[in-house]
Amino acid sequence: MKITIRHQLSLPVDSGSARAVQHLLLTPLNGSTQNVANWTIDMPGIEAAARFTDAFGNRAHLVSQAKPEADLVVTVTGTVETFDRNGVLGRPAGGGACDRLGRGPGAGLGPRAGGAGHRR
Repeated sequence: MKITIRHQLSLPVDSGSARAVQHLLLTPLNGSTQNVANWTIDMPGIEAAARFTDAFGNRAHLVSQAKPEADLVVTVTGTVETFDRNGVLGRPAGGGACDRLGRGPGAGLGPRAGGAGHRR
């Protein structure tokens, strides 16, 4: 299913503000259940924004405006295609802690956790 999104957010800014900084988490990621066909964020200062991936894997933008005027308007538009997987997503990328479960006492925890090789 293709979904077209247009979201607009208006934030009031105090008239005496010398600077405004926004941490935006408004960018979806491609994955096993969706593909992002196109995506844009429109707001003052987005061209010079710091772009990074946060600790949770989210795409983030840090946008700064010097002497913002009136309301700060953020507009996000894009198209995302979703895929029905009937709730089955498959194995997570990179394995993870779930892969270590069920392998016996102290599996994946190292020698000091009581697993194989632990000496008392």
